[in-house]
Amino acid sequence: MATAYNRLKRKTSRWQNLPVPGQENPEDDPVDTTRYSLLLFLRDLEAGEGRLKEFVEGLEDAPGVLDEKSTMAAVLAAALQLKSMDHDYVDSKGRTSAKRRRIDLYGNDAAADQIAEYNELVNLARTVWSDPNDLRDILGELYGLNLRKLTEGGRYSIPDIFEWARAWAEVRYRFLNHSLRDDPNLWVNFNAGPYLTKGNAANAAVHESNVVLDSQMVEFKNVRGTGYTDRDRDIFNQLYILTPEEGRKLLQYSGTSTGLRPGLPAVFDYIIDFINGFINWRVRVLESARRQILADQAYKNARQPNAKNAVRARLNQPIIQNLRSIDGTYTNDFIPTVRKLLKEAEEHNAFLANTYNIFTNICNRFIPAVRNHAMNTYTNDLRYNTQFQRSLATFPGPRTLKRPTGTAMILAPRRT
Repeated sequence: MATAYNRLKRKTSRWQNLPVPGQENPEDDPVDTTRYSLLLFLRDLEAGEGRLKEFVEGLEDAPGVLDEKSTMAAVLAAALQLKSMDHDYVDSKGRTSAKRRRIDLYGNDAAADQIAEYNELVNLARTVWSDPNDLRDILGELYGLNLRKLTEGGRYSIPDIFEWARAWAEVRYRFLNHSLRDDPNLWVNFNAGPYLTKGNAANAAVHESNVVLDSQMVEFKNVRGTGYTDRDRDIFNQLYILTPEEGRKLLQYSGTSTGLRPGLPAVFDYIIDFINGFINWRVRVLESARRQILADQAYKNARQPNAKNAVRARLNQPIIQNLRSIDGTYTNDFIPTVRKLLKEAEEHNAFLANTYNIFTNICNRFIPAVRNHAMNTYTNDLRYNTQFQRSLATFPGPRTLKRPTGTAMILAPRRT
């Protein structure tokens, strides 16, 4: 935004001090019964030479004005500061052909501050929407619940929400694009060039792992069926074996401008790629295994839902056995070590050498275990899928793990 909203930045502004709805805390804002504020706003008064002067002189002669602690004395002091500070806009009441009239607005310094802050807030709101009548109640409810502080102190912003709204548009584009890929008249156009590129990107947004994005999305509270309940939110942990807060900590410590010593963010970039790569691999092999089960003759012959479920449960047993070791490495070794690295980065802005060595040893065991896993050839679909088999050589992704150096690696915890 080009305009600097200086009034809103003042420590005394209502923007800075008004509690967020639902987060009022009497301990943070104890009531002071010995003081009060007074706000009077008189609109559309009759103007004329000497009118304001008469008002001030009347206050000077009012009883009690000599008591410097009285409200009357405070009103007089404010009246003596009166000046033209802005304009007011009022209904024309049939006096002109225009819908509104502009009149002078007088006030003291404190009133000028309040009006200036109000003007800036109106202008700020206009950068978000041009017509308040276009808003719906549900939008207000969603903002009220979701434009809030996160557990670890971050905050969703309006640009974040608008970006995710655009991402939802991409999801819908995926349906449009993929529907036409199978059209007998149009398939050539939609399986090549820009249509193919954009469609594949939209498909990835829907079907590929994204641990950091999902860690943010699951925090959106449920309103009228849109958003995440506590049960929905738990899906994140069941898939990634991380909490959403840990996912967002990975986001905070990856990329640039992290505040961490050089070398540490690159490790977290690698961890994010590793998690996404493993989840994508696991989803891919399980999807193929599911299709093989559904095509099994015993499953087809079963008529009732319970019978089909029994067949599927039986055919799932060898899959469970195949995955037990690799899932155990991810759940019991990889993720606990990632948690240690997150904690050490937060507390020391460095990794303990022993923790990092354990992490690299886990990765060195984990990578070949995935690349050579029995599930890679468990189904004919994958066994003869050249693209999938070639992709295994690049697991977990294009990044390489680089050991941090210097003060980013320590032998023992730093004393605080």
